[in-house]
Amino acid sequence: IFSVVTNTGEFYSDKNKNKSFWEKGGRATAGIGMDVGVTGLTAGGALLGSMICPGPGTLIGGAIGGAVGVVASLTLENKIKDIGEKAGKWFGDQVENIQKSFSDLGNFVTGIFK
Repeated sequence: IFSVVTNTGEFYSDKNKNKSFWEKGGRATAGIGMDVGVTGLTAGGALLGSMICPGPGTLIGGAIGGAVGVVASLTLENKIKDIGEKAGKWFGDQVENIQKSFSDLGNFVTGIFK
C-alpha cells in the first residue's frame, strides 16, 4: 500500500506535467515493480539466512538482501522509471490506435445506412 501511495506521486510531480497519463502510469508502475523487487530481495535474503542459521541468520540475511535491494533501487530508480515511461507511452499509443479503429469502423457502418 505504501509503495502504491508513494508512486502515485508520478501523476502529480511537476517534472511529469508534460507527460501523458500513460507515461505517468508507466513510471508509477515501474516504481511499484522496483519496490516489489526490494521486498523480494529482503525475503530471499531472510530465507537464505534461515537455511544457514535460523534466527540470527534470518535477520542478517534479510538485512543484507534489503540493503542490496535499496542500493539497487536508489542507483537504478530513474533508469527503470524511464523504461516504464516508454512502455506506458507505447501502451497508450496502442490504446489510441484501437480506439481510432473502432471509430473508423463505426463511421463505416453508419455510412452504409446514410
